[in-house]
Amino acid sequence: MDAQEDTSCTKALQLPVVLSLVSKSWKNFVYSSPRLWSYIKIHPSLAWPRDVRVLETRLSLTQNVPLFIRIELAEHPDIKMLTTLLSHSKRIAELSLSAVDLTWWKEAPTATSFCQLEELSVNTTVKSPFTMPLGTVFLTQQSLSGLQWGAHADDQGPSRYLHGARLRHISLPNCDVSIIHVLDLLAACPNLVSADIMLATDGRNPEKRETVVGSLTSLKLQGSIDMLHFLQTVRAPLLSKLIIGWCNREDRPFLSLSLPSFLSHSPALEDLTVGCILDTEYTLIEILSAHPLIRRLYKGENRSITTLVETSGI
Repeated sequence: MDAQEDTSCTKALQLPVVLSLVSKSWKNFVYSSPRLWSYIKIHPSLAWPRDVRVLETRLSLTQNVPLFIRIELAEHPDIKMLTTLLSHSKRIAELSLSAVDLTWWKEAPTATSFCQLEELSVNTTVKSPFTMPLGTVFLTQQSLSGLQWGAHADDQGPSRYLHGARLRHISLPNCDVSIIHVLDLLAACPNLVSADIMLATDGRNPEKRETVVGSLTSLKLQGSIDMLHFLQTVRAPLLSKLIIGWCNREDRPFLSLSLPSFLSHSPALEDLTVGCILDTEYTLIEILSAHPLIRRLYKGENRSITTLVETSGI
């Protein structure tokens, strides 16, 4: 969660308290408006909530409206407070969770349903085996439309659970996902608008079948040799932004053949980052010539420090 989102959430948290101090009329309005209380944030630097009773009072004021939860945890979180909050899992519409690790999850039993969950963001600072029971979150609901997964995970992380036409945004930067799981995910989620995927290198050669992701407009893709299969089989006709990183420098020449072919099916491309992965200027010239709508071209590992090329049509 970036600084702007963090500030917005804090303001939403404080808004009902501030309004209730304006006048008695405003106080009556605030206490009869459950949606004003539905933004809840727990952070080590906040003095709120002081204890479980304060949290329970806030939750009672929300009645039955959907909840928007932001949780940032230190190394030793208050399990009782988390258990109280997550016991309302059926009402959570958005959940953003940042923690040192997730080993505490098994100590905080929750309800088995996140049936209203639409947006989920999970981030950890420690690289450790994933312990959160993913089925608790994903297998009991069908409404998830956005996922940002910044936690380290084994066994493909959450990718094997994500099957649903409602999913529109997915970011899996710390999960090494096999090409087979990626293709299955894209086929099962045809309405994806944006995706951030790290491809694992597992040496398997899945059957070549064309996969069309008709709504995809933004793609960040990292990997090595298995990326070739992705580029040869996936089609994204509305793709306008592509960031692509090649992890193995020895295999980079293979990409110079597959990338132009992949992009030939994406005539709307405007923004391209190739991350120092193309060895010949000919490939870049070929791409620019075939895509007159390109306005931004970055050639480097980091968009913030690389040379920016602005084009006005080739």
